[in-house]
Amino acid sequence: MIHFRGSAALEAEQTGRDLDAVTGALAFEPVDHDCLDHAGLEHITGWSASLFQRVKTTSALIVWALVCGLVAGVLLDMLTFLVARYGPQFGHWSFRGNGALAVPFGFGPAILAGAWVALVLRYRGFPGWLRRGLITLLIGAAFLVLSVFFLYLTDVDVMLLLLGWMIVAPVVAAFIRRPAQATRAGAAVGHIGAGVGFPVAMALAFYASGSVLAPGS
Repeated sequence: MIHFRGSAALEAEQTGRDLDAVTGALAFEPVDHDCLDHAGLEHITGWSASLFQRVKTTSALIVWALVCGLVAGVLLDMLTFLVARYGPQFGHWSFRGNGALAVPFGFGPAILAGAWVALVLRYRGFPGWLRRGLITLLIGAAFLVLSVFFLYLTDVDVMLLLLGWMIVAPVVAAFIRRPAQATRAGAAVGHIGAGVGFPVAMALAFYASGSVLAPGS
């Protein structure tokens, strides 16, 4: 009996040591909740700031495109009004009256070509994208002047070529080789929105301005 009790005591003591060992192995290091919350807060704050900056940049680009489109529409209507009232006139050809429609249908596509080329080059990270857009606009204006002289000399209207320039110029800008150090400026959605908003704003401003300063009036 005594031997049995001694053996039982030894077994109980060994079992207690085993349980202590298992408990120690399963113990976890204390977690610093303050540190975890601080790191998570920094991550969320940084992500929110980055998202806010992207939205701000995209919105600013679209707003500037709308403003420029409104200004371009008003100026286009003023130019149409001046041409409708004062000419020019070449022989039996006159741009007075309805002939002044050559301005919005000729110079309008040149403006769009310049704006779209500028947006494409800006998105692709080209330096001097605004200057290149203005050069594209001037090339379109030169096509308009040449088409007027060609019309006077041959009685053949080639003004539809300006519509081709409006389409071809941005496509060429999208595929020309990009500089090695160029980085894209902003998101594509912002540039697409600006590219859509610009002609819409220009058209609305042109028609609204025409109700006040109507060509031919």
